[in-house]
Parts: sequence; structure tokens; C-alpha cells
Amino acid sequence: MSDRQQVLIIGSGYSVGEIDNEEKNILKKIKNKISLNKTEAFSEVSGMECNELFFLDAHSNESLFFTRKIISNKKYLKRLVLNPFWKDKIEKNFWRYLRLSLIFYFKSVLRDFKRIDVKNIRKWLILTSLRSPILCNVGQTLIFCENTQWNMRNNQWAEDFSKLLYHYRGSFSSLLNYISIQYKNSDVYLAGVDFNKGEYFFNDQYQTITKYKFLREDWTSEIVKNNDKHFSFIEYNGSTMEDELTFMLKKTKEKNISIYSLNEKSLLVSLGYVSYKSIGDIK
Repeated sequence: MSDRQQVLIIGSGYSVGEIDNEEKNILKKIKNKISLNKTEAFSEVSGMECNELFFLDAHSNESLFFTRKIISNKKYLKRLVLNPFWKDKIEKNFWRYLRLSLIFYFKSVLRDFKRIDVKNIRKWLILTSLRSPILCNVGQTLIFCENTQWNMRNNQWAEDFSKLLYHYRGSFSSLLNYISIQYKNSDVYLAGVDFNKGEYFFNDQYQTITKYKFLREDWTSEIVKNNDKHFSFIEYNGSTMEDELTFMLKKTKEKNISIYSLNEKSLLVSLGYVSYKSIGDIK
């Protein structure tokens, strides 16, 4: 019997919506299923639940909102890989969580008292709550990882979690570094890691959940809209993820990791970086 592991990565790309029920049943049998960023907030739409969350972004209201939403509502997750921003905010003990929450809101009201009025109190409450303590399950494993600067070339590739995870032009780069540490000798399947369109498989639900504009847009939103593909592959300040993608894949290959896309139209396939594999061919 092979000692290779199977790992399924579920991203937010449109192709997840094209996976039929029979194919989903095949993917559900994969033991290690990792949700990338906000994707797990829409597991009801995808029809697939992951057992691991990889969400290192904590730099926008949107990322904080969805991290909280996932941790609060998706209690089945076994491992949470998060930005250190959350380290002193996530609590497994209910009474400590309650105590920290009371202290947090008391201090927040004192700090912002003069700036709060009837017109903006709802916005203040929402934005303040994004940084408040959060309760997770006792049995969940927490891993806190920092990554390198997103647009700096020649960053170091981490060999363990004591170092900064490699990062260049997108979360996918850091996820590859994480997989090279956590899942050596594995076959990795990419679902919804498309890059060739700017659409989510949950577009309609996304607009409903993030009804306030300040929760759903960051500075890349307009760029993605105008180019209709993932920001990682849009040239910005003379760079794209392609600048270092060959390096990333070389580092994963050194750990005996094979990567396959489940979408034959994915940019990773059309540009020749990874091979396409039909879901029906996964054994």
C-alpha cells in the first residue's frame, strides 16, 4: 500500500460550482481537506466540508469578518492555521472568553466614546466586533503562522513553523509552503484554485452576507473586476505570481509532492505549471 497522503485544497474559484454530486462524493473521501481563506464560509454552497482552515490574511475588514464567521460557525474544523493576529483573541475556555470579551468591549467604549453617535453606532459595533475575542472548540488544533512580505522577491522558503512562511503575490504561495512542511509525500488536488476568472462560486451569497460595503472590498477588488482574473496573475507594479511560481513548485517537488488541478481551464494548467486530473481518476 502506498504511504502517500492525499490532500484536497478547496479555493473560492468558479469551478467548484461545476463539480457534480458524484464527483463530490469522490472528493469527500479524501482525508485531508484544506479550505483556503474565506471559502469554508460557503461550504453549504460547495456541498463539501473541509477539516482544516488555512487563512493567514488578517489585513482587511473582509478577512477578519470571514475568519470570525468560519471559526464561530464551522465547529467541525479540526485544525486552524491562522495569522498571529488571532493568538491572544482565540479562547477555548468559555469563561475566559466571556471575561476577555467584557474587558475588550469596556475598553473599546472608553476609547471611542466621543466618536460614537447614533448615525454610526451600527458600523462601530460591527468593526469593533471584528477584533474582539472569539471562542473555538476545545479539540481544535491552532497553528499561528506569519508570512513574508507579499510583493518582495527571493523570500526564504520555511522548513518548519518556527520560520516565516514564504509569501509572494497571493495566499496560494504560503499554502504551498505550509503543505511542504505538513504534507510531505503527498498528492495535492486543487479545486477552485482557478486564477483564470475573477468570479467566486458563491458570488450571490457573498453579496448577501457582506451587505455592508466596508466588509466586502479591499484595495484589490477594483483591479480584479477590471481584469476578470485572480489578482495573483494580474501584473501589478511589474510583477505577477508567475515570477516565482516555478521556484514554489520546485520546493514542493523536493518534498515529493505532486500537484494536480481538477479544472482543465485553470491558469495553472493552461500555462503549463501543473497537470490536469479528472476527479474520476482519483484513486
